[in-house]
Amino acid sequence: NIPDDEYDEVVNWWNTIFMGRLMEFYEE
Repeated sequence: NIPDDEYDEVVNWWNTIFMGRLMEFYEE
């Protein structure tokens, strides 16, 4: 079972990567 704080860290990391990709996509 993953601790909540560790889960939040992964979610925040994924959101950062995802939003970065999204911005790259829209800037094209």
